[in-house]
Amino acid sequence: MTTVTPDDFFKIISPFLKEVFLDLPPYHKDKAFHQEVFDQFTLSGLPEDVVRTSSEAGAVVAECFYPSLKDPLRLSIAVWTAYIFSLDNICTDASFRDPMKSYRSVFFGQSTDLKFLNGLYTSLEDLSKYYDTFAGDMIMKSVMDYVSINILEEEQKERKDDFMLSSSTSMFPDFLRQKSAIGEAYAFLNFPGSWNVASYFPLIPDMAAIVGQLNDVVSFYKESVLGNEAGTWVRQTCVCLGVSEYEAIEIRAAQCLGCVRRLRGACQGNVKLSNRVNEFIQGPKESKK
Repeated sequence: MTTVTPDDFFKIISPFLKEVFLDLPPYHKDKAFHQEVFDQFTLSGLPEDVVRTSSEAGAVVAECFYPSLKDPLRLSIAVWTAYIFSLDNICTDASFRDPMKSYRSVFFGQSTDLKFLNGLYTSLEDLSKYYDTFAGDMIMKSVMDYVSINILEEEQKERKDDFMLSSSTSMFPDFLRQKSAIGEAYAFLNFPGSWNVASYFPLIPDMAAIVGQLNDVVSFYKESVLGNEAGTWVRQTCVCLGVSEYEAIEIRAAQCLGCVRRLRGACQGNVKLSNRVNEFIQGPKESKK
């Protein structure tokens, strides 16, 4: 159990939130949009409760973090996100996880009979048509990282086989989080085909990093103060750097603020780019509750 108290956490999180989350209009749920996402995600073949939870999450992500994008692209993002979010939970089931390993067969010119995989690839194909070849490739690559790392992490948990970490593996927590956070895909989603790659590509490293960093900071209270979740970026960093959990979450908050400051600095003088980046960083207020 962590030695970080609620008071310790709020000392870090309060100034962090004030700097990251500027004043934006509140979130208003579009019920018709949510229903459409649900209807399309039923093709995944998953149980109705999983379909409902994941489609709701996918719809909120599309509404909150990509408000400037229009349908049908926004709907495509929501349905694809429902597939991505559901993987985090259903990969815990070995009877589902083992057939998922056939995801590679598509790249070898073979087919798969797994309904979920076919749905995932269909959603990815639909999403990719809105992006140029390079951005589409990067989104696809990020998805493959995410599928593969989800399978690996769940198998490691079942085997109770922890990664062998030490002060000599200090790059590992960030490397693993880059794959498990699928930040690269979500960063590229901001820039459909109408964007000039030269204008946004230099921002992708920070935008991709923020996805995992922000999640690690805001979820620390649930995962480590109230809970005792193993294998988090914070826990791994404590081992690799020889620091306390309080020091590790301070490091993570500082990393995230560094990305936010660099992004806002890089967008100065470009209103369109600045608006796009700030929408992605924040989402409307209600989505953070």
